[in-house]
Amino acid sequence: MVDSLYSAYAHIFRSIKNANGDLNTIFDTNDGFAPRLRVACQKVINEAESLGRELNIDDEDIQSLKLERDTWDLLQNIYGARKTVIADLLTPSELLQNNPFATPKTIVNHLIQNSTVLTELLVTREWLRDTAPSPQLVESAPAYRNFTRLNVLHNQRVGPMDRQANLVKELDPDATIREAGMTLAGEDAAYEKALLHSLYTYIRAGQSEQAMDLCRSAHRPWLAAALQGYRLFDWEALSNPEPADDAMDQDAKKEITGNKRRRLWKKTCTTAALDPNLAMPERVLSAALAPSRKTLAILVKEACKTWEDHLWARVATLLEEKVSEGLTALGPNFWDKGNKEPDEGAPSIGTDFEALAVEEMRDVLSKMADINVDEGPGAGDPFHVTQLRIIMDQAETLLKDFASYLTSQELSRGTYELDPSFFVSGCPSHMQYVTGTLVSLYIDVEVDPLASQTILEAYVSVLQEQGQTELIAQYAAALGDNAVTRYALFLADMPISASTFERRDTLLRARDYGLNVVQVALNTADLCRERAFKALPKPSTPYPFISSNPRKLTDPEKALINSIDWLAFEEATYRHAVIHFNTIMRYFLGSGNLHACHEIRERRPPPLRDDPPGSASDRYEYLHFERFFIAWSALSLAEHYAAQLTRPEMDAHTRERESIKYENALEKARELIVDLLTHGWLQIQELNGDGDQSRQAELLRIREMYVPELVIRLHRALCESRSITPRNLRSALLLINIVADSRFELYDAFQNPYGNRLPEYLQCIKDAVIDGLSSGGSDPFRVIVL
Repeated sequence: MVDSLYSAYAHIFRSIKNANGDLNTIFDTNDGFAPRLRVACQKVINEAESLGRELNIDDEDIQSLKLERDTWDLLQNIYGARKTVIADLLTPSELLQNNPFATPKTIVNHLIQNSTVLTELLVTREWLRDTAPSPQLVESAPAYRNFTRLNVLHNQRVGPMDRQANLVKELDPDATIREAGMTLAGEDAAYEKALLHSLYTYIRAGQSEQAMDLCRSAHRPWLAAALQGYRLFDWEALSNPEPADDAMDQDAKKEITGNKRRRLWKKTCTTAALDPNLAMPERVLSAALAPSRKTLAILVKEACKTWEDHLWARVATLLEEKVSEGLTALGPNFWDKGNKEPDEGAPSIGTDFEALAVEEMRDVLSKMADINVDEGPGAGDPFHVTQLRIIMDQAETLLKDFASYLTSQELSRGTYELDPSFFVSGCPSHMQYVTGTLVSLYIDVEVDPLASQTILEAYVSVLQEQGQTELIAQYAAALGDNAVTRYALFLADMPISASTFERRDTLLRARDYGLNVVQVALNTADLCRERAFKALPKPSTPYPFISSNPRKLTDPEKALINSIDWLAFEEATYRHAVIHFNTIMRYFLGSGNLHACHEIRERRPPPLRDDPPGSASDRYEYLHFERFFIAWSALSLAEHYAAQLTRPEMDAHTRERESIKYENALEKARELIVDLLTHGWLQIQELNGDGDQSRQAELLRIREMYVPELVIRLHRALCESRSITPRNLRSALLLINIVADSRFELYDAFQNPYGNRLPEYLQCIKDAVIDGLSSGGSDPFRVIVL
């Protein structure tokens, strides 16, 4: 379920990126980014509600998902309004100049459409209505105050009973007020309270028409008429003097709707809301119908339970008050005859009005951060913080604050480890911040680059933790200058067990999102190598024992060998692969780990094996390593044939055949080793131009380890084969001349402070001379001359 949400977000972001900043596409009411994100959230909510128990998802998780869904709704509505420009729209003053008979509804529409703050307040109020809980229903009453009516009739016939002494004697709506201390029948009083509360929930949800229907079904048509007072007066024939196109339009233009005396109606609602003699449910309903600064306290104290309720009360009040101020600033119009002139201190419609409205809105809404709620998530919930910042047009502040939070977490914990409150069913709810940041890059919202980078890096880490590897390249690509580094970091974190195919696939995915694959590969290989070297022991002194026997590689050794893979997928990285290969080879050879050397040789890109690219020194080193392993393998093969000849069950014919193989293999090994030693194998002067002292030291170490090893092994193999090939004893002793020849600089390799093997070699020579004397004669040089 969560995986589908990750994928949905990534897919939607990709499509928005492809929109190339086209606002019509980005804010399309059906296919824009926010509506599609909302649908994705709703899909997960539906699954969670139907499979919640099976998936171990509790109500709090579902509530958070709903908050995220609603946040995307708000973002679509707010930014859609901010980025949408209505061309050639008359100001309210221009409207009245052109048409002095324009109706209040038309004037208010122009007033709101010409004001950014009023438009956004309207959008926010409508969003709060749309996301409000479903209205609470009450059953239709069989008659108006039926129980009270029956009791009144009964009392008139037989006289009042003591227990009914405080029952009203009349049934009109004001009876309980007029008849002080008198009440309705208990059933009717309870129904009245429930009805008024239900009507409030309808008004809270913006369903005034349904509230009127409820009033009629409850046999209270006058209450339905009172609710109609919220409508602004409109007469299409006067608002739009243009002739209608058809008969239906003509009928519509004749229709008169709304309340021509709405100011009086609002004043009456305010009076009712402040009247202590009225029941509280009725006062709350009056305050909700016409919210104002005077009645806001009634709503907040008696009706607002959730954070959304508190926000709705303040936004609705702000909108109503600012529209009234705007109308007052315009002065009396045709429909306001008899009303007083505008207040002297009222702001004029224009910049002053807008600036003061923005300031007041931010002042009022900023206090929402300290609101205490009775139900649901409070003001500190990440989604409520987000929603408030969006409404106040503080997206940049929001993202900077969140980035600061992430940074503080990084500094205190050493990693991007989010507080559990930021997670929903294993899915980080701060996903909205991440996607919002990315989308903002394409909708011209000012976002601090450092904040964007911090948030995106944290989200990439979350994706990595959640196993969403296929999505990481897409989000890493949005990191700008850090995109390559961040994606390389992800690749370097892939498990050691990942196959070469998986590495290749993941690396090449970077190309789909515009990342430089070659640079990513280079960074990844370097990072893997550096990590491995930190975990591996440094080459020891004295020099270690040289072993070519297969053994289980450690994880750091495997990681070091795997690092060559990143440079094997693109031809442009082959030159770097040679350098990388040489570096790793120097380490393993210097550690005496020939098994690891054989492993990495198998992992080389095939094109490198025959004709490696690169500088002369890199090619020289690479090819000399190859010559070494060819010679080493030839000697190992000869030793293998020698071991085969020791088998006692071998018949004479087989022994003869194997002896020939052994003789040929040993001669081949001798030729290769002599050629290697006499042609400047890894000679330091060949690299003097590089200026790389550490590289020279590593190559010197390798020469000091393997030159004596090759000579001594070859010497022993030749001496041991003298029974099959007598001349090999002579060949063994002739190696002394090569070692002693200063042109080849082999002698120094035997005598070094970390592994002096000269005594060992001298003992081998002594043994060979003794073996030569055993064949007869007293001349130790006879075996060389013959």
